[in-house]
Formats: sequence, structure tokens, C-alpha cells
Amino acid sequence: MKRWLAVGAVVALGLAAGLVAGCGGGSSGGGGESGGDNVLKVGVIADFSFPLDVDYMKELKVLVADTNANGGLKIGDTSYKIETIVYDSKGSPETGRSAVQRLISQDKVDFILGDATADGWLPVTEAAKKLVILSSPSPTVLNPKYQFVFQSAPFTTQPAMGWGWISENVPEVKTVAGAFPDNIAGHAEEGNLRRLCGAFGQKVLGTEFYPITTTDFSAIATKLVSYGADACTTASGGPVSDSLYYKSLRDAGYKGQFVSYTTINPEQVAQVIPIDLVEGMTAVIAAIDLPTPTPTAQQLKDLYTKAYGKWTYPAVTGIGNWYMLVAALQKAATLDTQKVADTIAAGLEFDGAMGNAVTVPRPDMGNTRCIDTMYYTYMGRIENGKTKVVGEVDFTQGQQYVDRAFKPAP
Repeated sequence: MKRWLAVGAVVALGLAAGLVAGCGGGSSGGGGESGGDNVLKVGVIADFSFPLDVDYMKELKVLVADTNANGGLKIGDTSYKIETIVYDSKGSPETGRSAVQRLISQDKVDFILGDATADGWLPVTEAAKKLVILSSPSPTVLNPKYQFVFQSAPFTTQPAMGWGWISENVPEVKTVAGAFPDNIAGHAEEGNLRRLCGAFGQKVLGTEFYPITTTDFSAIATKLVSYGADACTTASGGPVSDSLYYKSLRDAGYKGQFVSYTTINPEQVAQVIPIDLVEGMTAVIAAIDLPTPTPTAQQLKDLYTKAYGKWTYPAVTGIGNWYMLVAALQKAATLDTQKVADTIAAGLEFDGAMGNAVTVPRPDMGNTRCIDTMYYTYMGRIENGKTKVVGEVDFTQGQQYVDRAFKPAP
């Protein structure tokens, strides 16, 4: 367990020391000393070894710093300086649980932004009636017994939206194969693929799992090529692993299509492999990766570029935690945990780096409260090394796809 200052795991991934400057001892993430200002303490749990969480931490730092530099976060009639206290879960539910216990009992945080280790510590936050907004692929976070937990990431909704669109607009894809990291997120995504293909009429010919540190995908690629699927896919490995995976498939002689129900950015891919290897790929596009990003996405892009020198095409899944929290606090106009939870559960619209979002219920999980999140979804195809927007899925169509993919339990 580490506070943000203890960044051995982050530095090992090649991030500049500037990532944590001014955050010593869990102090404000970029805001400096708060003096006599009102302070809102936000606890953060993230896996510093997971590339997507590393991106998330860099994004959170610049957004918090910008909020504090502009007078703080206005909630009702009061403005608050944000103090972030960040711990490294190391991807371990046990380590995450220890960190959460410390955030509650010692750091006295007001709210918590969580990660994929949540299954190990949600009973702790629920008992303390501490509101949690998280990015986790685990279905546990959608259990109706948890009244103070909300999912900001579209781990289940966007795959249904993306795959539903692909099914209707790329109908030649009838068989699929894929590989996923051997971790919580990877197993959830493999389950997503099987569920989606079952709902939309494709056949999964085979799937493989790989250690998250894998860089040589040749053996996996050979196995997948042998299935002879119309399309291959992957998810949750991060841009480097995903790109190397696609390259290995082409190197192994795969001639079929690449499709993805999660986001992909060609500039990101081009930093790892020749972009022509994924020419023609159909995938979801985040709002921040559109030719003309949405205003909220553009703001993050500008802040990130100013802070780190250039735009490195980071993943923006985790930072949805921050955008949801800010929107909920401002709409509720209070720090009262129950009122903030009720505001989200009633259906909250907010803008994020992935696009416009709304919280939705999950009746298939027996949960009629709006505890999951759906994003307005853009579909793209890689043509001549660039993203071409080829379709959009609004909330109405998206809900139809989600309903088809996740039928309520009888």
C-alpha cells in the first residue's frame, strides 16, 4: 500500500517525477496548501502497475490542480479545495482493503474513487456509509445490497452498444476468437465477448488468456489463427499489449478482420506497431479521440498537454470516476452522502472524456437504481491510419442493445 508520494511502481513505468510533485504525504493532488479554505478530501485507490490506472492518475492530477487553481469546486453556496489521498492497491483486493480502511479511519476522507480490487473492500465502505465511485469490471459492484457504490465506467454497457452496432453494420462477422489478460478485467471481458456473441448471434470459436506482462504473443496468435475465425478481438490489455497482440496475429498469417467493442486510438497503436497492420479495424472511439473532441474532452487534453509536454493518447476510462463525482456533488448541492447517492441513483447525466454519460439501472442484476453508466458511443474505422467516424449509438439505441445483451433474470 502506498500513498501517492511513494511512487516506486509508477517511476518503474517511466513516468516523470512530476506526476507526484506537490502530493507528499497524501496532500492535495496538485492544489498545494489549502490554508483556511474549506477542504474536500477524496480518497483514491488505484493499481500503479496497471497502465490504464497510471493514465488515470496523471489525468486526475491535472484536473484536481485545475479545479483548485480556479477557486475550488463549488457545491451549493460553498467552494472547496480538493485534497486527494491516493494509495496503490497493487491490484490486490487485500491491499486495497487495507488502504480503504486507512482512508476511512485515519485519513477521514469524504468520498472514495475506487478500482478493480473493490470486491475485497466494498463491505467496509458500505458499513461506513462511505460513497464510492469506481471503475471495475466486476459484477459485484452492481449488487443491489450496495447502496453507496456506483460504476462510472461502461465496462458492460459500452461493449453491448459497440457489439450491437458491429453486428448490424459488419454482418459478415459470424465467428470470433480472442485473447485477454489473465486478471479480473481480462476474465470479465472474455465473459463479455461470450455473452455478446450469444445475444447477437455470433459463435466464439476460442479464447486464450495471457499474463499481463506478456510481450511475445506469437504462441497465442498461432493458436487463434488455427480457429479460422472471421474476426479477432481483445480488451483490457492496454494499448501496448493490445497492439502487440494484433501485430502477432498478422505475423502469424491471420487474414480476417479486427473488431473491438472497446475504445481504440490509431495514434496510440502507431506508437507501438505499424498502423497498416490494423487497417480497416472497426472499434469504439472515445470522445477525446474524435477528430473534433467534445468540449470536456478537449479541456482534459489541453490540461494534460500543458502539464506533461505532449498528448500521449492515454486511456480515459478511469477518469470517469472524477467526472461523475463532480457532477453528483454539484447537482446534489451538498456533501451529504445519502443525498449524493440518491442523486446518482435517480439518473445522473454528466460529461466526461469518453463522452456524454448517464447512469442507468441494471434490472438483470436485480438492481432498479441507476448504478451503472452508459456513454453516448461513437463507432470508427481505421482508414489510411486515421479514425473515420462511421456511426453513433445514442442512449435510446444503446439501451436496446444493452437490454438484448443483459436480459433481466426471471
